[in-house]
Amino acid sequence: MHHDPGCHTLVCTWNPTPGKLYQNFYWPGYIFSDKPAYPSRTWPLHRHVERIPHNAIFMYLGGKQRCPGHYVAFRVLYGEKARWLIYPEQYSAHDYRPVDPMRL
Repeated sequence: MHHDPGCHTLVCTWNPTPGKLYQNFYWPGYIFSDKPAYPSRTWPLHRHVERIPHNAIFMYLGGKQRCPGHYVAFRVLYGEKARWLIYPEQYSAHDYRPVDPMRL
């Protein structure tokens, strides 16, 4: 696989506890998806993509799944919706590095 020199890869080490509350400190916000996969890359990219915003609080329900393309999905409850938090394991040099949510 070709590695883009402008991309950084990390391993998701976040190990949340089911039933506990977490706060998001990842500035762009984590993608909040109804499927355990990164949303399809339709144009315009990232429009109408739901996110768990910076500083938002959510609950980890349990459930973790690897996704194609350097992502890990975690089953969470945010507001009244149970969906998947999509954690990127690759980011470009001009993006924010993903930050693990903090347990409250």
